[in-house]
Amino acid sequence: ALSLDNPDIVEGLKLYPNPANKSFKLNMEIEHLNIYDITGKEVKNFSGAFGAGSSFDISDLADGLYIVKIENTRGAFQSTKLIKQ
Repeated sequence: ALSLDNPDIVEGLKLYPNPANKSFKLNMEIEHLNIYDITGKEVKNFSGAFGAGSSFDISDLADGLYIVKIENTRGAFQSTKLIKQ
């Protein structure tokens, strides 16, 4: 059977709220989360077992646009934009 599914991509990822002020949440279990500024510099990371709905504190980040790279519990990756205000 032909499949277009890519097991290396996190599907159905939702990061909310976005824009975020002090924290944001994800709708799935993850193991790693890295936040990068627009120059590509890593500014924050979280490692461990995080359940769906876990909150990630970004209150120490400056307002702006960030890229969030997420690795789920199966080792699949996804990146998404985050606006901090």
